[in-house]
Amino acid sequence: SYYSLYLNASGRLQLHWESNIVYWTSENPSTANLTAFLTTDGSLQLRDQTFKSVWSVFGEDHNDSVSYRFLRLDLDGNLRLYSWTEASQSWRSVWQAIENQCKVFATCGKRGVCVFNASGSAECRCPFKVTDANNCLVPYEQDCASGINMQQYKNIHLYGIYPPDDSVITSSLQQCEQLCLNDPRCTVATFSNNGSPQCSIKKTNYITGYEDPSLSS
Repeated sequence: SYYSLYLNASGRLQLHWESNIVYWTSENPSTANLTAFLTTDGSLQLRDQTFKSVWSVFGEDHNDSVSYRFLRLDLDGNLRLYSWTEASQSWRSVWQAIENQCKVFATCGKRGVCVFNASGSAECRCPFKVTDANNCLVPYEQDCASGINMQQYKNIHLYGIYPPDDSVITSSLQQCEQLCLNDPRCTVATFSNNGSPQCSIKKTNYITGYEDPSLSS
């Protein structure tokens, strides 16, 4: 997949999308020369050279009598700890790095915006045009006329994935709309205000993101 797990030079575990997007980092003191361990009692640890734990997370069955455990970076980009359940003769996830699957970068990739359905599962919905290859494309016109309308989607954070780096500007909502309308290469703008108003301009055909009622964007 596009996802990978790194232990960086400052001693933090990181989840990467492709090579330059970091979407999860373990919180620990910046200490070099650390080693990652999965312990028999069900914890993932970073230890220093004296084998002292400087960061750890625990599975929900921590300290329980479990015969087998493993850690896996799954295809959906989430890092999970699994335990073997004797009663059901199956593996179950007892910890995951990112609780909200929609916050894994490019969870929906080219297939749209990640939302949670009524049963609590993450699914991808396309606010734009779906192609034959099941890709979600922003409607794009090479000779885009001025004065075109913008569609508004509330409580959604959108970002471009090719290229993934958006240009972020401090502006008002009205200025953000105008910046996009004035730029023939702008396909989407996301405006949010969590203390400081920010406008993010995307100049790419592939747009992904996530929807959450708590998002003020």
